[in-house]
Amino acid sequence: MTQGERSVAPDSPAFARIPPWVKAKLSPIAIEKIRKVYDFVEEECIPAEPIMKAQIAEVGKRWTTQPLMGVLREKAKKGGLFNLFLPNHFEQSPGLTNLEYSCCAELMGRVYWAQQTMNCHAPETGNIELLSKYCNPEQKKKWLQPLLDGTASSAYSMTEPDVASSDATQIGCRITREGNEYVINGRKLYGNCIWNTENKFFILMGCSDPENPNKWGRHSMVIVPTNTPGITQVRNLTIMGYDHAPEGHGEYLYENVRIPAENMILGEGRAFEIAQGRLGPGRIHHCMRLIGQCERAYELALIRCIDTRKTPRGKLIGQFDSNIERIAQMRLEIDQARLVVLNAADTMDIHGNKAGRYAIAQSKILIPNMATRVIDECMQMYGGQGLTQHTPLPEMWTYARFVRIADGPDSAHRHQVGRDELKTAEGFAERNMEYRRKYLKLVEKMGGKGETFWGVTPEVLFMENFQSNTVAALMSSEKDLAEAFAEAFLDACHEGELQKSIEDIASGRLTAKTLRKDLISRQTGRVRKGEGTDPRVVRQFLGHGMDPNARMSNGEPLLGFFDCECARELLMREADPNVAGPYKKTPLHRAVISDKMAFAELLLEYGVKLKSEILFVTAGPRTTCGEIMTKFLLDRGADPNVTSEEWGTPLHLAAYAEKPGIVKMLLDAGANPNTRSVGSIYSDLTPTQIVQHPLNTQPDVTQTIHDLLEC
Repeated sequence: MTQGERSVAPDSPAFARIPPWVKAKLSPIAIEKIRKVYDFVEEECIPAEPIMKAQIAEVGKRWTTQPLMGVLREKAKKGGLFNLFLPNHFEQSPGLTNLEYSCCAELMGRVYWAQQTMNCHAPETGNIELLSKYCNPEQKKKWLQPLLDGTASSAYSMTEPDVASSDATQIGCRITREGNEYVINGRKLYGNCIWNTENKFFILMGCSDPENPNKWGRHSMVIVPTNTPGITQVRNLTIMGYDHAPEGHGEYLYENVRIPAENMILGEGRAFEIAQGRLGPGRIHHCMRLIGQCERAYELALIRCIDTRKTPRGKLIGQFDSNIERIAQMRLEIDQARLVVLNAADTMDIHGNKAGRYAIAQSKILIPNMATRVIDECMQMYGGQGLTQHTPLPEMWTYARFVRIADGPDSAHRHQVGRDELKTAEGFAERNMEYRRKYLKLVEKMGGKGETFWGVTPEVLFMENFQSNTVAALMSSEKDLAEAFAEAFLDACHEGELQKSIEDIASGRLTAKTLRKDLISRQTGRVRKGEGTDPRVVRQFLGHGMDPNARMSNGEPLLGFFDCECARELLMREADPNVAGPYKKTPLHRAVISDKMAFAELLLEYGVKLKSEILFVTAGPRTTCGEIMTKFLLDRGADPNVTSEEWGTPLHLAAYAEKPGIVKMLLDAGANPNTRSVGSIYSDLTPTQIVQHPLNTQPDVTQTIHDLLEC
């Protein structure tokens, strides 16, 4: 159905907060489901909140699912509201897109447990997708179908108390193969409480191959029935004092827990690719439910504002200027956050879950933080009552605070977003330099006269690639002479007429007056191919106090921009060969990508650390003499099985770049041709599968690489 054929959502409370651009994308089935979810939550769930609390509080029934939950689940199932989150490849799928389901999830969030009545709650949503994607038919029949039917529940067992579980490579619970069984030993946190007998099995992540040199291939996932001997629930964990009964959050001890080998999911060492396939949509679900929860809290705050029983100093709470501003700010924050999550959902629909990971991470950072702030403000408006069971606000705040850590802490997602943003910096820097180049051309056309650029005169603009602290170090009793040295150094080493400047400064004939003469035309030149820098220039400036570890204004070390003779002058004066620039490129990295063998040898001579990751530079498509540098690195101990977050191993990249010579070198050095990639470019592929990619344009080369990998 095209966008033009889609029905326009009616003007009703169910659609009041949905942005117009989203309404235009809603299908008729989505409009129907959104309306039904709204009615179900408003008419069945919200009125039932006190009864659900009362049933769970009955003596001896705290870890038993409330009878009313069963009644509501049957109503939801009969009303066509069960499993609304299921993607289209499920037979039971209602056919909603991520964007459409997000609108439903927001409405479910108005009541903490409403999602459960519709079988759309965590961890079931993630576990159902995991079992569907990665299990064999026998496993699906035994473990997946009961979850889809709503006759069983499950838990996800990954977090551990003794390691930083946000770095899942540290997970230490052991999974050991013994004959036709796996034996599990370890300790886990979270995972729904097994005191509730509806919890039938765990999906457990553990370490099955601790000696594997590829840290991404050490872990596996298995299905563990909760009634297996050896599982002990040490206690139930409370979250800010709430035990979240009857599901709860258990702390478990696994002692020689034996499960059949058939309970292994996908295969040993495949846990990370499974985990990434599980989390994407679930994070969006959490975020949209939080927005629905915020809307409910916001409504309670509005009610408080007009409560005639509460009139401090004779005024309604909503008549105080500070509270009017609070209301406005909360409205803005909720609406802004909704747009971020809906954008993430739409991105997933258009480009796929993997392409949407950036937008998902943004949502996971923004929405829980927004929710804790907004709900906190709502509690504040209720005064002392806002901290008690008189309102659902404290439980709402606790859930929002919990989601800041669930499915990955804020810091991990911020790191991902920040790292992705920094990858764009070089492009912006180049664009900015282009602005400046155009400015200089304009100045030249105007006869050397013109306005300053961002408050900087042309002369200073030419010098800005030379650090100010270096200029200060060159200062002598004559200010003009110090400025002359700085300008001459930049002119001689990087941008000007090299030979003239080199000879002049080395002989001492260069003066401040000479330097300033026709400065613009000389400085806009570029280093011509084959020209180098005379070490006399470097010695001259080192003799006047230049720091051998000086950096350009863009943060790049000077060492990386010299030929061997000049670099040796800096290294002899204790320049650090391992220093890196803002983009983590060391002088060795520059030597490799420029195929400067002698420079690389020089750096090794002065103690540079050889990191195996640099093989990804030589194996890539942009390196012209990669074979020479690859052999150079392998001969000096670089690990051919090193992994990266983008490509997997150098063998994967060399196969993609259609470089048979490098493929052979890596194989001869011990590269594993059967390793599956876990990178963001290609996931779960061997080098052989990558070389068969349809984008490869050289059939003969492709066949050669294929033959090498299959030998």
